[in-house]
Amino acid sequence: MESNLTDRTYNYVFELEIKLKNISPLRIGTGEDEKILLTEDNKSLIFGSSICGAVKSYLMNVHKKEKVEKFFGYTKEEDDGNGGKKEVHIESKIYFSDMISNKDISGKRIERDGIRVNTNLGSTLDKGKYKSVFIEKGNEYKLRIKVFIDIKEAEGLKDLLKSIVNGINKKQILFGADKTKGFGVFEVTEANYIEFDLKKDMESYLKRNILKKDEMESFDYENRKILDELGNISFTGDIKDSFLLKGEMKSETYKDSNGKNKTKKVQYSYEEGENKYIIPSGTIKGSMRAYIEKILNTIEHNKKEKLITDLFGHKAEEKEQKNYKMGKLIIEDCQITKIKDLEKIEETEYHRIKIDRFTGGAINGALINEKRLVKGEVNLKFRIRKCLNDDEKALILLYLRDLGLGKIVLGSNGNVGSGRINGKSIEIDGIKIDLNNMDTISEKSKTEINKWFEELKKEVKA
Repeated sequence: MESNLTDRTYNYVFELEIKLKNISPLRIGTGEDEKILLTEDNKSLIFGSSICGAVKSYLMNVHKKEKVEKFFGYTKEEDDGNGGKKEVHIESKIYFSDMISNKDISGKRIERDGIRVNTNLGSTLDKGKYKSVFIEKGNEYKLRIKVFIDIKEAEGLKDLLKSIVNGINKKQILFGADKTKGFGVFEVTEANYIEFDLKKDMESYLKRNILKKDEMESFDYENRKILDELGNISFTGDIKDSFLLKGEMKSETYKDSNGKNKTKKVQYSYEEGENKYIIPSGTIKGSMRAYIEKILNTIEHNKKEKLITDLFGHKAEEKEQKNYKMGKLIIEDCQITKIKDLEKIEETEYHRIKIDRFTGGAINGALINEKRLVKGEVNLKFRIRKCLNDDEKALILLYLRDLGLGKIVLGSNGNVGSGRINGKSIEIDGIKIDLNNMDTISEKSKTEINKWFEELKKEVKA
């Protein structure tokens, strides 16, 4: 492959500086157990090459390919002069800095436990437990983008730069790992740009190491719409009986019947922050993927693998594949909230015992104490990266319906009554479904939903 380095008359420099804040957890790494990337002074780091890939992928969806490649570079075939072809690489004119947090984030790292599941059997894999390390939301970053061009090539550049800012704010450009689990979402707090005519401003360009706000023209992006929203999917419900997602195990002191102090261990539900009970996006995604695979196996669907991969993307262990792709769905963490008329989420202590499978009697000293949530509201939210097909909408609706009917459990101890949700409403593709009053669905909506299921049935084996 050759590089086309001829006629490089770059007499203009455009610089865009974006200040950002992560509004979701942030994972920077390629594997489940990997530590996050840090600088020597404990600031989090996202490589510019990773940022470039995420930005280019987004721009290729909202602008013409030729417009994007004009600045990002591309490869083309040319005659080699001997009757054959040669590949010529047209170099990129756009450069992305690494993104580094403004402050030390060592006190803002959080661990989550995860379980790898055999989706064919629906059971946990042997030694399938792992920990994910991520950065909590609310950290500030700075990103610089530079473009070196001839001024004659600048047409359309500002639109492209504004698309980047809008794409971040619209939650369509995400950074880091585990993006389909709702990680890597940022908001733009400030965006500024400056232009240099190198024929006139070379000295000032070379002397300036840091962009200063008072030397920049304000970059107006807030009211510009580049991409229409693809839509959201939501599910609302409340805890049916009890809910537990295993978190911290605490030792507590109590008095027995004789007034003596004794200690017991109590299993609490998972929290991130004080009284912030979370159902992690990974738990929701795992449940959803396993259940949809079960449906497709049951109906013997011909395009099962494609449907699953299109919706959820490839698995972590498949990242080395050449055609690796992200899924269409971005699943956000769910924070369980208090029901409207209650002061807080209600908890009740449950007591269980372990049974000896051989004798059928209780195991001595095997009392289990669990602090389960018993009254709380659940709101699941899904964002769409790419337009959903009708058969995909049908599968998502089936999952949310059965979740709302209590046929699917979330969290821990589902086999002993925990984790069922009493569904209230579903919204998908603009259609709102009241699960407590199905008669409110309009005929138009029923027709549309039937169309989704007809599309799903097309590929079912005869």
